[in-house]
Amino acid sequence: MKIAMMLNSDKFSILDKDIIHAFILDIEDGFVVSIDDEFLTKKNVNYISLWIISKQIKELYLQSVDDATRSYFERLGVAVKTYEDIKNNPMFIPYLI
Repeated sequence: MKIAMMLNSDKFSILDKDIIHAFILDIEDGFVVSIDDEFLTKKNVNYISLWIISKQIKELYLQSVDDATRSYFERLGVAVKTYEDIKNNPMFIPYLI
């Protein structure tokens, strides 16, 4: 299963406020087997959706999420969670630092 964590970073917002840093974790049998990171531009929701579908992401972690955004991505088959959910999973704690 692939999980994406979208991070908003102050160091990238200095260069361009529309850059998102995304970590992609590939998890098998409860272990992280690979980690990739990419920089995306916040063009629009269709661009982000296409990226999520092409990367076969099944869970998306965002700093915060509203009901409309959660519903939109769930219709695509992607579970949307917040950073609070990361805190409840010890496997993800290193990514909060």
